[in-house]
Amino acid sequence: MATKEAYVKPTILFVDDEENILSALVRLFRKEDYEIVTASNGMDALKIMEEKDVSVVVSDNRMPGMSGIDLLARAREISPDTMRIMLTGYSDLEAAISAINKGEVYRFITKPWNDE
Repeated sequence: MATKEAYVKPTILFVDDEENILSALVRLFRKEDYEIVTASNGMDALKIMEEKDVSVVVSDNRMPGMSGIDLLARAREISPDTMRIMLTGYSDLEAAISAINKGEVYRFITKPWNDE
């Protein structure tokens, strides 16, 4: 008899030093079929990624301690198959190029975002 594998929800990790941004993102995705986890800084995000299989990481760029660019570059080393998305309030071309080159970022989204 074949056994069924248990369904595991894909995990999205949101990283931002602004608690209201994290709350808004969690609220936006609460009805979707994802496990949502959050971190308020890059080091906490990396710890989560070392312990958990993360499908998508969405990170702010400008955070104290570790930039989103550096976080996504490290995330790529830890989990190369994780999709990486940069979320930033600054439409800085240099940051976008760096994020794409260092972290192989899939998308670059500016704040405020369109919920759709």
